[in-house]
Amino acid sequence: MSKFEHDGIELGQIHKKNNDKKFYCHFTGFLEGIAASGYLEAGEENPLLAECKEFVRRVSDNDAEDIIQDFDADLLDHSVISDAADFRLKEIDSNCVNSATNRFLGFCRGVVCDGVITLAEAELIKARIENDPNLETLVGVRQILVTCLDALEDGIISDAESLEICNAIGEIVGDNYGDTGLAQTFGTVNYQETQIGDILTDLQGKTIVLTGSFHTKPRSKLEQELAGF
Repeated sequence: MSKFEHDGIELGQIHKKNNDKKFYCHFTGFLEGIAASGYLEAGEENPLLAECKEFVRRVSDNDAEDIIQDFDADLLDHSVISDAADFRLKEIDSNCVNSATNRFLGFCRGVVCDGVITLAEAELIKARIENDPNLETLVGVRQILVTCLDALEDGIISDAESLEICNAIGEIVGDNYGDTGLAQTFGTVNYQETQIGDILTDLQGKTIVLTGSFHTKPRSKLEQELAGF
């Protein structure tokens, strides 16, 4: 096995390649999140442009540059965002867990960037989590799913339900553009730091509080199982 010098050129190139891959997946997910409602919402334009400008500044990316140019030429619409996301997906390994995680993180940021969750967005969040078992091992993702399931029961997303989903997403991706006025692409979470590996050691000495609604099993059953560890 090759030994790389700390802060050396070879190791730096490896880190850059991995970071570029992470940000590519994250920005692709962000575009998917922007497009998730089925139309370009008024509150999404500013965060979209902020992300694109930051992405161009930090990582050379033709799609981000094209989106900025389309906006300046008054040509930006939902199809531009959707088509760009679909094209970028061809370059992402669907079997790579890290790529899927960063894409999901970007998707959540795209969905929540305007501080409003639509019915279509909630349905897509639910589908993404349910279709990828690895996501549910990440701390906070289960709560996002539960809030979406609760909101979707009557087929209407109220303002309170929208806020609850936004807050659940904020727990894992941080404040949205509406709160900070800043692009978030380069503040990606390291999910490995918040992923539960062995419940016997990871939760040792911790206080566990069960709140909210539970769709997997009754609260009493969960309490019994936790008490058994």
